[in-house]
Amino acid sequence: EEDAPTAEEANKRFSTEVKEIVLRVRPDLANGFGRSGALIDGGQMVRFGYFSPRVVAHFSVLSPVRLSASVRDARARLWELARAMDMARIENGALITAVPRKDDATLGEKQRAQAKASEREIEREADGARIRLFPVYTAEEGAIRLMEIA
Repeated sequence: EEDAPTAEEANKRFSTEVKEIVLRVRPDLANGFGRSGALIDGGQMVRFGYFSPRVVAHFSVLSPVRLSASVRDARARLWELARAMDMARIENGALITAVPRKDDATLGEKQRAQAKASEREIEREADGARIRLFPVYTAEEGAIRLMEIA
């Protein structure tokens, strides 16, 4: 557990991998990466995983080893997405989240069940804010989901 990356490190690595894959396939989407948006009038700008006039997206990792921190981070990202969607009047918000595989041999049954329950909870919260949650197993899947909505 101590050697596991922090939620922020895991999110950054996942985001970087998704971005690299998307840019290899769809270089026309480059302008959406690394962009920021305001959450309140006159407030500081917040960086998003992807931000365009059509869609705003964040990336996250649901780590069973650091589940509470992962869930807390996902909730924060949902809030940022909801605020950015309101401020920029964007209809499409997405949280693309790497989740553990159901057959991950490194996890016990209890860890898998807790991760799945947390994923469902995040999805309900996302639905309540009109944000789509895309649970994925790999950065490639995350890139595909982003390209579909962008």
